[in-house]
This record gives sequence, structure tokens and C-alpha cells, in this order.
Amino acid sequence: MTRLFTILGICLFVLNITYSQTNDTISLFYILNEHTLLNNNKTKLDALLNINKITSVEIKGYADFTGSKTYNDTLSFKRANTVKNYLLTKEIAENKIVSCKGLGVHPNSSSKNRIDLNDKGIAEHRKVEIIFLKKMEEEIVDVTEDTLELESEPLLLEKEDFEIGNKLVLNNIIFYGGTPLIKAESEPVLKQLVELLKTHMNLIIEIQGHICCQTDGKDGYDMINKNYNLSENRAKAIYEYLIKNGIKKERMTYKGYGSSQKSYPDEINEEEENLNRRVEIMIVGK
Repeated sequence: MTRLFTILGICLFVLNITYSQTNDTISLFYILNEHTLLNNNKTKLDALLNINKITSVEIKGYADFTGSKTYNDTLSFKRANTVKNYLLTKEIAENKIVSCKGLGVHPNSSSKNRIDLNDKGIAEHRKVEIIFLKKMEEEIVDVTEDTLELESEPLLLEKEDFEIGNKLVLNNIIFYGGTPLIKAESEPVLKQLVELLKTHMNLIIEIQGHICCQTDGKDGYDMINKNYNLSENRAKAIYEYLIKNGIKKERMTYKGYGSSQKSYPDEINEEEENLNRRVEIMIVGK
């Protein structure tokens, strides 16, 4: 893999710290008709508790389509409430848990959507989603009159980097949490990608989106488009940016891989989350 990067040369600057908030989701999965926490789910919750600056937690419990409505409403609430009680025993402040709900049958759960015939229901719908909001520090640079012009180090690639099947990992592509909205600080590396594709007019690429913090391989929830296609929508955002900046759409496709190709299967810190939350460019033709 080849990494794209930008070096900024600055002479004098004033650094301010501001705060924004971003949200992530982790999912816990359950055996049919069970609401108790398995050890692997406790491990995920313990990792969550190690994340600094959590400001709020929202807990949503679900059941699959098996059972009656009353049974599933009760079961989904028990699942959510068990998670809440576990977090409280780990000394998370109760006022940070802003919501704890059992939502009954998962909206996509029905007998016609059942694929695994060895499962009476649908495993990925027997779950609790934990949506946590965390405060993020952002560095804002106020450039003075004595600042040098920003310069980007040219991207140096070898001929073998352009073989079909190779991937370019886009560092520093940053999205607002839970959305496909690209932050302004992503602009330098995106401009480099545009120049790369304009220089190598024969390249045909697939833009691949990846997310963190889930273990079922599924995609994350997109708060803007109100669907579970977060990684695909982020890849599409890069696709649309490239079109807007003069790259022909016939040279590109985009695809979301959800959490199915994580570099770190079980993230234990913020650095690993960021490495899993990425965009890759795969060369598919030239």
C-alpha cells in the first residue's frame, strides 16, 4: 500500500484549541432469546469505558422476528437495560446515559430476510447498539502575516505502485462523525489525489470506504441519509468530489465495505479506530 500525505511548512502561528463532538456506534450481539452479556460483549464495553471524554451514551436494544410482539419488546428492553446496568457498575455516570430503550423487533428483521437456515431467527438483528458521543479536540491555526506559503510535498510513486489490484490509502480524510460530510482539513490530500489522476489519465479506480467500531461486518448508520450505508456514502462523497474537480466518472466506481475489512478487528483505542475508519483507492484498470 502507498500512503498519501502532505507536509505543511509554517513559520509563525498561533494555536487555539476548540472542541467539537463526534459520535460512534458499537454493537453487541446475542444468542436467541438471551439478554445476558457474553464475555466478548463485556470486553467491548470495557474498551468503550477506556475512551476519554465521552459526553453521552444512548442504548438501543433489538430482537429478531421470532416470538410475539410483547415478548420481543420485553426482550429488547432487557438487553438494553443489562448493558446500562453493566456500565453503571463500571462507574460511568448515570447522567451520561441519556437514553435506554428496547425497540422490539429490528426494522429489517422478518422471515423473508432470513438467510442462515441453521438459525431460527437472524443473528445480526439480536443486538444492542450503543451510540456514544465524545468530545474531540481540534487545533485551529491562526496564521500571522509572517507565515510562509503552505507547500505540499509532491507525491512520489514508483511504476509498480500502479499495478492492478494495488491500493492507495488516503491519510487524513476526515469525516464528521456518523456522516459522509468531509471536513475542510481533508482538502490537501484530496487535491493530491485529483492531480495524481489527472497526471495518470489511464488509471481506473474503485473508491473503497471502511468504518470502525462494529464487529458484524455490516455498515454503519448514516445520520444524514438515514440509512445503514455509511461507508458507501463516504466513498460516494469522494467520488463526487473527484467528478466536481474534473475526473471523468467513467474512470471510477465506489463501494462501501462496512466493517468487513478492518485493520484491527477489535479496536482498543482511538488510534486503532482511526486506522479502521479509512478510504482506499484500488487500481482496477489502466
